Parts: sequence; C-alpha cells; structure tokens
Amino acid sequence: MTFAQRGLALALFTCAFVCAGVAHAETFDEILALAKAGKGEKALLYAAERNEEGFHLTYERVQACKDAGVPASVLAVMMGNPKPAAHSQGVLDTVVFQGWGLRITLWKLIAYLGTFIFAGRWLVQMLASRKAGRPVTTAWFWVMSFVGSVFCLTYWIFGPKQDSVGVLQNLFPTFVAAYNLYLEVRYYKANGVPAHMHGETNATRKSAVEEEAPAESVEVAAGQ
Repeated sequence: MTFAQRGLALALFTCAFVCAGVAHAETFDEILALAKAGKGEKALLYAAERNEEGFHLTYERVQACKDAGVPASVLAVMMGNPKPAAHSQGVLDTVVFQGWGLRITLWKLIAYLGTFIFAGRWLVQMLASRKAGRPVTTAWFWVMSFVGSVFCLTYWIFGPKQDSVGVLQNLFPTFVAAYNLYLEVRYYKANGVPAHMHGETNATRKSAVEEEAPAESVEVAAGQ
C-alpha cells in the first residue's frame, strides 16, 4: 500500500469516526427509546446533554419519562437544570502536570499534540518551498493537516469541552486534507510515480517521471 493510499484509508476511517461523534442531538422520543431499551444513566445523560434545542417538556412528557424509567438526574438536564451533569471522569482526565498556573490532563495532551502537528505543517511547507525555490505544497502538508485535525476533533467531541465551535473549526480542514490525499492517490496511479517519490512535491514527481520516460524509450529502441 502506497503512502497516499494509507493516508486515504486513514481519512475514510476518520470521517466515519467523526460523523458518528457529531450525530444530531437526541430528541425527546429518542431519549425515551433509549430509556425503554434499558440504557444506563450515563448513556442517557450523555444523550440529553447533546440536545441544544431543548426538550419542551410538558406534564405528559415528564410522566412518560418517569414511566420509562428515566432517572431524575436526566430529567433535570432535560428540564433545563442550571447545573447539568458534569463531564464524566475517565482515564484521560488524569492530571499529568499541575503548576505555573497550568493543569494538564491526558485530554489536553491529545489537544496539544493535534495543535503542534497542525501548526507544524507550515514548517514542512516552508522547508519544501525553500528546497524548490518557490511556494509548493507536499503530500506531508496534507497528512499533517489531517492527523492534527483528527486529534483536535477527538478532544472537542469526546473530551471535557464538547464544544461545537471547536468541532467546526477542525471538521472542515479534516475533509479538505482527506480530499487532497485522495487526489494524491489518483496522481500516483495516473502517472506511475515510484514509491520512493511519494510525499514529494508535484513538480519534483513530474520531473522524475519525465526523466525516466526517455530512458525507457531508449531501452525499447535498443531492443528493436
């Protein structure tokens, strides 16, 4: 599997992963269905907190929730309790460093890693441009854009923030990077780019292919 094909496979997996994470907020009927299906309090709380439009509860709806076994804590969130349930603590909430006014958890390390990778793509692009003597964009630029966006999306979707602003900020770059990786795969197949040239700039790959073409013609002529 080529470099670009691996990147495209990772892109498709992430798209499915992200789409599952940013699914629409649950409605009243879906919360009721979850409760009747025997889902636990944690799952119901998570579903209720994702609804940003409000459930517009009436007396009949509240009674239906009670009959379905919806916990009081979930009902409180659905009714707009000013103190909704907090983000559930997990392994990634472990504090790894605290000092100098900072409190860094494993979740923040994921976000930092994504930010550094996403920002580092510009250094890669600058070095490639310096080498080529003009502005260019390599495949590594899109790979780093994609990977960095995925890490940041993971933080904003599943971390303690769960903020739609952060999701939107990183969702668009993810799809753009995935699309460009797809174009890289098409380019490799259409031009027969050698494996050792994967990740190079388009100009470098093109010149390499053009240099190999005359050599092949000479070999064919010699054979005749």
